[in-house]
Amino acid sequence: MRKGARAEQDAARWLAHQGARILARNVRRARGELDLIALWDGVLVFVEVKARKHEEQGFWAVDARKRARIESAAAAWLAEHPDLARLPCRFDVLVVSYGRFGRARIAHLADAWRTGG
Repeated sequence: MRKGARAEQDAARWLAHQGARILARNVRRARGELDLIALWDGVLVFVEVKARKHEEQGFWAVDARKRARIESAAAAWLAEHPDLARLPCRFDVLVVSYGRFGRARIAHLADAWRTGG
């Protein structure tokens, strides 16, 4: 399994353990991709997953250009799911790193940015 796929799987597992319900994975739209979409405490959460050696590297990797692509993909997905579009939404970043023995460590940045920013 490639590193990115493993990180997404571990991130989805971690989110579910936290009480989130995973609605979709690897959603591709013309202008971008959404790694995970979850419903968590009544909030629709679009999650960008980064597999990195150090968590700081993952957070910095989601630059303005990447955020714009994620926002565009989220808008397209919401247009296809009008029943969920009424829910509050946020964008999170999960950085997955692996220790010496391969155990996943998750760093979570909830509400990582606001739309248009």
